[in-house]
Amino acid sequence: MILHWNAVSKEDDHKLFETIYTKYEDDIFRKIYKILKNQRDTEDVAQETWLYILEHIDIFQGKSDRSIKAYIFSVAKNKAIDLIRKKRREEKILCKFDDTDVADESEMFELCAEQSDESVLNAIIELGEPYSSVLTYYYLHGHTLKEISKIMKLKESTVGSRLTRGRKKLILLLKRSDLHE
Repeated sequence: MILHWNAVSKEDDHKLFETIYTKYEDDIFRKIYKILKNQRDTEDVAQETWLYILEHIDIFQGKSDRSIKAYIFSVAKNKAIDLIRKKRREEKILCKFDDTDVADESEMFELCAEQSDESVLNAIIELGEPYSSVLTYYYLHGHTLKEISKIMKLKESTVGSRLTRGRKKLILLLKRSDLHE
């Protein structure tokens, strides 16, 4: 685990954090793992927990071991639950792309396969914003919804909606235009 010790300004805080970390590191890891049941997520949440503790180390001065342990366990549990909630929100976004979207995507791929790459790119450009960027990032550059949302500074749900609508508009455009006969 990599921690930035320069975040601790006082020597007493540094020693206190080191003592707490050494004493509870394994227990915290096990606690988080019991909740998440995933090594990578557990490591990430443990890191977040210890960074939080480091940033708030001054509240532990003069506290009993029992209250320190209870507080740290509470922070770890809450951070693990936050991750679970975040993943559920992401799953809900992905679930919005149901069988209709899969059918639309298949139809779009069939239509695109019948056209030249240049014709498909021109059709995507003709769609205009906000759909052309999302389609380009997703299909041409292979970005995920999450990555696109960061790039475009939009919610993932907005990116997902634009992708679905853009795909449908592209299908209609390809069907109506001289590109598809």
